[in-house]
Amino acid sequence: MRDLVLATALISILMLTGSVQADLPNASGDATAAEQMRERYRRNLELWRKMTPEQQQRLRERHERWRKLSAEEKQRIRENYKRFKRMKEERRQALLKARNMMNELRPQMREDLRRRMHWLRRMRPEDRQRHLQRLRTIRELLKGDYERLREFPPHSPEAREHLMQLRLMGRALHRLRPEEIEQLKKLSPEQRREAIQKLVDRMKQEGPSHGERPGRRGPGRGGPPGRNQRHGPPPGRATPPERMERRHFPPDEPEE
Repeated sequence: MRDLVLATALISILMLTGSVQADLPNASGDATAAEQMRERYRRNLELWRKMTPEQQQRLRERHERWRKLSAEEKQRIRENYKRFKRMKEERRQALLKARNMMNELRPQMREDLRRRMHWLRRMRPEDRQRHLQRLRTIRELLKGDYERLREFPPHSPEAREHLMQLRLMGRALHRLRPEEIEQLKKLSPEQRREAIQKLVDRMKQEGPSHGERPGRRGPGRGGPPGRNQRHGPPPGRATPPERMERRHFPPDEPEE
């Protein structure tokens, strides 16, 4: 790899001096194209010299990953980049923010999110738009709870517990009909929170609805499967009865 970098730098220097000008495309007939290519190499060489060793190493790794891609994958990346450059600045910033948030997730969570996005792309446009609008409405109803999540340290037990409660509230709201969600929007924040908590308690008593299974699944009916799809404990690890009862949401009143 070091030899490759040195060779690239050497070629850049030769192009700056004009020693390899005959190898440039249209160098003899189009001096403007040759000058533009020399200028591009000059800028790249200056950027390379200003990089830290860590940045240079990351660039080498990206270059190796690019070399291993197929021609179809490279063409797809080029087309996506052209689409990205044609977007408005607000849309580009939103995509960059989403990419950074995606990189901060754990590998399993990234895989779950990719599977959910693939599931959304397979939907009809009108169904997908309706589903996304419903998710936006639910997110707006739980805006205060999502803001509270920022108060906890990342990956702390409190943050995980609050996130699990948020997921339960989202699943409970996703079961409602549109007119029921509109009624919730008219309530005050305190009344709305009490009503949502009652919905969560009722959902725990009723168990999973159509399209849901016990375990980690996506919100809604017929959502994409989660990572926990085992039916029962793995071999050699029997689940104690008390843990099984807690897992499957027992009723509030104990049976006699």
